[in-house]
Amino acid sequence: MISPKKNMLLWEQRIDEINKSGMTVKEWCEKNGISKHKYNYWKHKIITMKEKPD
Repeated sequence: MISPKKNMLLWEQRIDEINKSGMTVKEWCEKNGISKHKYNYWKHKIITMKEKPD
């Protein structure tokens, strides 16, 4: 099982890839076999973590 920290890093990379791909989120998710729900969950989680004061 992947550690939470590695999973967070993986999703940060995926979100960056989506932004650079020129595809819509829906297109990218379909191409990569990832549900849009999972993408939205992780994007929200990452944004929340970055806004959270240390």
